[in-house]
Amino acid sequence: MANAAHWRFTAADDPPSRYRLATRENPAVTVTRADGAIVDFGQETTGFVKLRNLTGSGKVTLYYGESKEEALSEQGAETLDRFTLAGHRGDFVAPTSRAMRHVNIRLDAAVRRNVLTSATAPPITTPYMRFYELAALAESGQQCYVTNQIKDYWGGMLRAGATCFWEQYDPKVEGA
Repeated sequence: MANAAHWRFTAADDPPSRYRLATRENPAVTVTRADGAIVDFGQETTGFVKLRNLTGSGKVTLYYGESKEEALSEQGAETLDRFTLAGHRGDFVAPTSRAMRHVNIRLDAAVRRNVLTSATAPPITTPYMRFYELAALAESGQQCYVTNQIKDYWGGMLRAGATCFWEQYDPKVEGA
């Protein structure tokens, strides 16, 4: 017989609400980034959404769906969660378990900005992806930062003798 989780409800100071089933991480099959992120787990699942390396203050909204279209329908969302973060640092786990295949993750500009400029996130070293990163930062009000990054990043390639933009470039790497 397989082992099943269980709980004995024998004491008033040990209520059923404290009981937690064992969980395991179910990684996303695909993540599509547009205005937020659409996560596809590849099959229906039930669980808690975990957002890694979230820093800052602002609103986080999660729209759940059995289909991508359902998760994208912010006006007609059947299931959604809204959270307000205040000075948050680190991983964020939604406190409520949900049934889903797709999750549409929407972050306030202040939270998105902090995620994009996080020192713990690996740096983007391809001009193609760097464009999307900087576009998101510009959208969140970081125009001065973005302008400086364009001058440093693409300007760095030109200063190193590029006649076209390179497939990969890391300004910290000597002789790149």
